[in-house]
Amino acid sequence: MTDHKKLAIIGATLAVLTLAGCHKCPEVVITTEHRQHEKIPETIGVPESTDIPVSTTAITIPATTSAVTTVDFPEELVPEVVAAETYTKGAIGFERVYFHSVSYPKILSDAPGAAKLNQKFADEYTSIIDTLKNNAEGTALYNVSFSSSACNGIVFIRFEICDGVICDTGPMSGVWVEETITQEIFYYDVKNDREMTLDEYIAYFGIDLDKAKKGALCSYEAEISESVKGNAFACENIGADAISDPDNDRFYYLAYKDFKEGTALCGIEMQDAEMILYYDGVAWHAEVFDCTLLRDTYAPRNPNYACTVSVPRDATDSDTVDITFKDGKVGSIALPVMYNITSVKITARKLELRVKSLTSTSHLTLFPEAGKTLNTFRITPYYDGYTPHITNFAGQSGGTYYNGCHIYEYVPIDTLETLKITIEKKD
Repeated sequence: MTDHKKLAIIGATLAVLTLAGCHKCPEVVITTEHRQHEKIPETIGVPESTDIPVSTTAITIPATTSAVTTVDFPEELVPEVVAAETYTKGAIGFERVYFHSVSYPKILSDAPGAAKLNQKFADEYTSIIDTLKNNAEGTALYNVSFSSSACNGIVFIRFEICDGVICDTGPMSGVWVEETITQEIFYYDVKNDREMTLDEYIAYFGIDLDKAKKGALCSYEAEISESVKGNAFACENIGADAISDPDNDRFYYLAYKDFKEGTALCGIEMQDAEMILYYDGVAWHAEVFDCTLLRDTYAPRNPNYACTVSVPRDATDSDTVDITFKDGKVGSIALPVMYNITSVKITARKLELRVKSLTSTSHLTLFPEAGKTLNTFRITPYYDGYTPHITNFAGQSGGTYYNGCHIYEYVPIDTLETLKITIEKKD
């Protein structure tokens, strides 16, 4: 799980625009550029985002919403979870490229219930290790890891299992791996020395699943998992109704109504101040995903957000796009006037500089050849001086052109003061 920078939601002012509302196929698809190393598709089709007019009042997030039940249990009575066995080796014939790694846990307790659970883990994973030790895996590739924690007398153990097959043909040239990622989650009740089901775990902590789901549907992790369905909508608070006419120049939360069919909650991990929801997804690149909620509000630690920044007619001319923010609203904007940018769309997942069709060709635009050569400029954002992992795109829909970047890591905006966007013409 990625350790994102915490987003302080409680009592903070935040807002969010509506991102890609109605998705259509763009008329032009541009090959992206990789700015850092990551397994990202090299060609991304950019859907058209529905324009949402954007109130100038800041959003106040409620401090509490049905806090999760707290159960006291002495920490010193909770047994430690350690690796029972770990085995690694290079894949036969591909030792320098692909590796097997299998590790499974044991609970350090002599109690019968703990011993029974330990035996369950050993029965499942020692056979894989024996296969590897006997060099009998063929082209199969095994990677099994686990994580654990404890909260109020309940031990949480999660396995992530990546089963792969080494191939020498496929969608890409050379040797590659076709893999499937799954997860298994177990709970051990220390006091009663027994394995606990997810339903029992939920009841033990008094978790409101409806509020937890609404929080997850408003998270950045749900957005990038592509396991949500329908169009994202702007709302003032987590779980609130959609805003029919949101304003420009302020942030809103973005949320979805539901997950796609097949997406399932398979586990919850309670921590002191947060809870982590683990899902089995349906998208090809997000077979499993998780999102973290605050325990006392059910709000996501990394909320999905958006804002449409309008460009005034008398905007200050600048070499770069420079936007300031305060209390979830736009304070000022300066930008290169020669590009005729009409709006800047900001979401947790992407940025877009938008240009309407021009009646005059006397000024240079981001798309100087009327849409024939869209991939002309490189857009780079700096959030308070920091540039996240991005890929560029450009496209056209009707009389509107857009040039921007997809964002592949979460950027909190509760403390955001400045956003600088450079525009460089490619060689």
